[in-house]
Amino acid sequence: MRLYKYDFVRAIAIMFVVAVHSLYFVNSVHEQCAYPFYALQTIFFTGNVLFFLLSGKFNLREKKDDAAVKKFYYNKIRNIVVPIVIFFFIRTLYDLYPDYSLGLVVKTFIKNFVYDYSHIEYWFMYTLVGFLLVAPFLSHAFARFSKFEKKLFVGIGLGYHLVLLIISDAGYPLGWSYLFFGFSFTFFIGGFIEDLFETKKSRCGLALASVLCLLATMVLFHFDETGGLQDSSPFYTVLAIGIYIGLLQLGEKMKPSRAVSFIAKHSFSIYLVHMMILIPLHSVIPVMEGPISFLGFLGAFAIAFPLSLLLAFVLDKCVVDPAEMLFDKLFKRFLEKRKNTV
Repeated sequence: MRLYKYDFVRAIAIMFVVAVHSLYFVNSVHEQCAYPFYALQTIFFTGNVLFFLLSGKFNLREKKDDAAVKKFYYNKIRNIVVPIVIFFFIRTLYDLYPDYSLGLVVKTFIKNFVYDYSHIEYWFMYTLVGFLLVAPFLSHAFARFSKFEKKLFVGIGLGYHLVLLIISDAGYPLGWSYLFFGFSFTFFIGGFIEDLFETKKSRCGLALASVLCLLATMVLFHFDETGGLQDSSPFYTVLAIGIYIGLLQLGEKMKPSRAVSFIAKHSFSIYLVHMMILIPLHSVIPVMEGPISFLGFLGAFAIAFPLSLLLAFVLDKCVVDPAEMLFDKLFKRFLEKRKNTV
């Protein structure tokens, strides 16, 4: 059963993802645009953390037996790898247009799938799949953390990233490593982060810390200290956690919306197609001068998001869903043949 509050977070997160890429149309170098641009960019970039937190929440549940582990991996292949193959192939055709030949398409698709698409917005999938591969093993540990261990794990992670931010901005590489670096940290705290903010007092403190972290990020941008401010910075992480907890609280109180649940259901496909809508807009919507350029951002988002949702829905229904059902049939047939030969 789907819980609406998580659908609400998922819907907002995918809107943030499309919005941050729509900021391309803002004249960010203009003096009057710079700080509003950086503030919006920082907030919208938290969509990455929101998705990693959600992924950790639902994929770090402890598996009780071998059958549960097998089912976990089957579901990941069916619901994530199969759509990725489909959308990466579509994107390959999109990028190659109109230069098509069988050899070129196959060679480029393999190259894109193995490596090249890790450098575009699809980087998220390359990172997430790695976390999912180890999730069943590490879930045993994370599911049994005490309250103290949860706080300590978060504290160590934020502390490490703070030291990394300071050292890197000073121009020196940090030689000390940490296993749960970057988005792996946010993925693995996703399984328990809500437990740390169960009281109203703790949520109010987090809300205040989130505002202060946004302001701290803007100050650092002012002094051109930009390394990691929108991915591994502890200020960015705390801001994202604050938005995550706030959205969950809001989603729990509000009346469920079919539109929100519809967006959430197709959020994965929206993520995979939205740049194929935004890229052509680069030649249609000009980057205007000064603060009026924010109208270009609003216009791009107003066009890209509904079109991405529509395209995602059509592809899910016409391509992805049939492919997943075919995968189910082929796997069932494989098991039957294996059973007969044993």
